[in-house]
Amino acid sequence: MLKLHVLGVGDAFTERYHNACLCIEDPSSGLRLQIDCPPAFPRVLSDHRARSGSDLSAWNIDHLLLTHLHGDHCGGTEAFLYLRRFVLQKKPTLYGATEVLSELWPTRLRGGMERLLLGAPEYSAKEIAARFGRAPGAEGHAPGTDGRAPGTDGRAPGTDGRAPGADGRAPGTGGRAPGTDGRAPGTDGRAAGADGRAADAEGRAPDSTGLGRAPDSAGPASAPESAGPAGAPAAARPASVASDSGSFIDSPARERQMIEAPGPLKQLGLLDYTDRVDLQPGVTRIGPLLIERRFTRHHIPTTAIRVSLDRGPGRLRPLVGYSADTAFDPDLIAWLAEAELIIHETNFGVHTPLAALLQLPAELRARMRLIHYPDLLEPDTAPIECLREGQILQLGA
Repeated sequence: MLKLHVLGVGDAFTERYHNACLCIEDPSSGLRLQIDCPPAFPRVLSDHRARSGSDLSAWNIDHLLLTHLHGDHCGGTEAFLYLRRFVLQKKPTLYGATEVLSELWPTRLRGGMERLLLGAPEYSAKEIAARFGRAPGAEGHAPGTDGRAPGTDGRAPGTDGRAPGADGRAPGTGGRAPGTDGRAPGTDGRAAGADGRAADAEGRAPDSTGLGRAPDSAGPASAPESAGPAGAPAAARPASVASDSGSFIDSPARERQMIEAPGPLKQLGLLDYTDRVDLQPGVTRIGPLLIERRFTRHHIPTTAIRVSLDRGPGRLRPLVGYSADTAFDPDLIAWLAEAELIIHETNFGVHTPLAALLQLPAELRARMRLIHYPDLLEPDTAPIECLREGQILQLGA
């Protein structure tokens, strides 16, 4: 007996369902074969567990078969392989026709999975504070000053910004310095050149902006050089530069570094993430399962499959046949019809019209279940029974 888990039933444009995918389980051996891997695959499995009560997860699915490389059928492969490598640390085995798997890495996965960054610089609290202009414990100001001259609140020492002992007026002048209306010459009552604050500081520590930035800096101070990954020498980090608008952009050197060598890199290929088995004409064994494949009439190489449970020599009888994506093809349907259960797609465009399936014999339609159907099709009233997400069907009982 096999279990067929129905994880997704929708097409590429669905807003109601997950994209079409299935999982075949052999309870006696524990083997689980995932058929296609749509985007957000961990969420697909989580929803199935909630609906069905099963324990199906990426942790216990060791075998993945891809029927073809359209995104709604393979878009979750990258996340699945990453999860298996970095979290579970156990390779799965990937199956598909040679014409499918040979294009998987160069056209679907390489851009996101070929380079692996092995480490990145680590920064101390002091370096982080310096980068953002904040001394440790000072909340962005020079220690104990709030960014102003020590003990002065930005005014001349002991004067509250006025001439010593004169309440801000020159001694013996009736409170007014000659020609100044009571203000120190050229100062408007404030220390010369300081607007009532420490000279040349505008109320901030000398040679400082008052925002905790390094002296003579037009913007945030560059972070000090820091050692890279453990054991690695300090790495130069080309600085950012100010644009005319006052915003900050990477220098050309730093930009190239971040693109080409952001740290120590390792080059990976498909076989670093998964083992690979190409489905050849005839039968491919996956544990107790026997898999047959047949190409369908579709935009890109696509394989329908039949799955049998090994019952000894001469006892090959498919339990399930799955069309994958295909235009209406009577010869393909006849091949699938040798199985106990037929799972067939239906949709618009170069897919299989429901009207064409309705021309099939009643006995065959009774063993057929629809998948990859459009949101417009209502499963409750469909003339051929539709698969439902969360179902677990028993095959060969």
